[in-house]
Order: sequence, then C-alpha cells, then structure tokens
Amino acid sequence: MSDRGAPAGLPPLKGTHLAAGAWRAMQANARALLPIGLAYAASSVLAEQVAGQLGALDPGAGPTPAFLAYGLASGVFGAVLSGFALRRLLAPERGVFRLDLGLVVYVLLMAGAGLVMNLFALNMAGPAPDPTDTAAAGPYVARSLGLLILLTLAIWAWLRLTLWPIGVLLGDRRIRPSVSFRLMRRGVLAVILGSLILGLGPLIVYGVIAAQDGRGDALLRQVIGAPFLAFFAVSAAAVQAEAYRQRVLQARDVADTFD
Repeated sequence: MSDRGAPAGLPPLKGTHLAAGAWRAMQANARALLPIGLAYAASSVLAEQVAGQLGALDPGAGPTPAFLAYGLASGVFGAVLSGFALRRLLAPERGVFRLDLGLVVYVLLMAGAGLVMNLFALNMAGPAPDPTDTAAAGPYVARSLGLLILLTLAIWAWLRLTLWPIGVLLGDRRIRPSVSFRLMRRGVLAVILGSLILGLGPLIVYGVIAAQDGRGDALLRQVIGAPFLAFFAVSAAAVQAEAYRQRVLQARDVADTFD
C-alpha cells in the first residue's frame, strides 16, 4: 500500500518500506529504546491500577472526572515517552531527554488529541438500551454509527497532521499544519499499514490478555500484557519517525515542498 499522490519530487510512502525502515531504526537504537519501552510498560500498569481503584475504566460510567484524569495523565506520560523515542530516532544530538518548549508543546498536542479520541471511543461504548426497548434501538445505532464516522475522520485528519507535532518537537518551524497535511497526502494508509506490520501481533496478544477480565490476578495480567503494549507504542513511534525521515529529512533539497 503506497502513497501514489506524493508531492512533486518526493518518492511515494509505502507501508512495507515504513515498517522496514522503522524496524532497522529500532534495531540500531535497541539499547536506547529499551528503557523508554520499560518506562511505558511500568507507567501503563501503574495507571491501570490507579484507574481501576477510582472506577475510571468502567465504560458504562461515561466521561467521569476520574476517566478524564486517567486519560489525560496516561496521554501526557505516553506522549513524553514517544517524544523521547522520536528524538532518539531522528535527532539524538538535540538531547533525547531535554525538557524544552518543543517537548512541552508536542506533549500537549499529542495528549490533547489522544483524549479527544478516547472520548469518542468512550461515547461509542456507552450503555446500550434495553434489548426489549425497540424504540430506543434505532437512535442508539444511529448515534454509534455517527460517532464511528466522526472518529474515523478525526484519526485520518490527525494522521495527515502527524508531521507537525514531530516538527515542533524537533524545532523545525517549517513543518506547519498545512505543510504536514500536504506532505502526508495519501500517506495515511501507509502509516497505518506500517504500524500494523510491526505492532499488530503484540497488540493482539495484549488484547487477549486484557480480555481475561475476572480470571486470575488483575495485576499479574497487566504486568504480563504491558510489554506487548509498550512494543506497539514504540514501534508506532518508529513508523512515524520513518515517515518524517522520508517526507521531511530527505526533502531538504526539494525547496517547493515547504513553500
């Protein structure tokens, strides 16, 4: 799956090429990425434990303050760690763990977008009407379908903008939202495919483990599943880094790309 509508002068984005480049980058930076992945795994276990105690993970409860706090906190920490991973893969000379304005803005953008997506998903998973109430079934289905369409459009739009927060993180002011939107033209499916090639297997394993709700010790399930979720998160960041490398770092000689 490729980006056949690439901007003039740039090669097309292909999901298999993004996955291959991301995998090579992960192998070359394995020692540096390992503590980032471990931190992500540990933070996800801690967040789920705290959220479980607060009742923030009950989809039937709606967007409670506890859920919003959980979503925002986990989004912020996840964005910080993905920012560290992106810096390691794209610009280690800038200081991987340096706290600066670029990192702060990147975290705010990523955590904010993640919270919006979670709210969409939470509303889709809201309480279903009584099966015997046929009058309420139609509006419920229409509402769920509408939210699904909106969520799909939101994800597509955010992936078109994916180069923008990375540019902010790296201090590249050329990468405005409009520039990212143009550079990622028909590149969304390539990024999704690249992420799935690397991360679908671990994500499925994590889902199977998480689905064993009520069976055995919850903490043990979370500890076993967290590394798989962390691998998915790091590999997704690596695919985004590869897209940035191909679309931005390799395009420095294409002057009209950023006009």
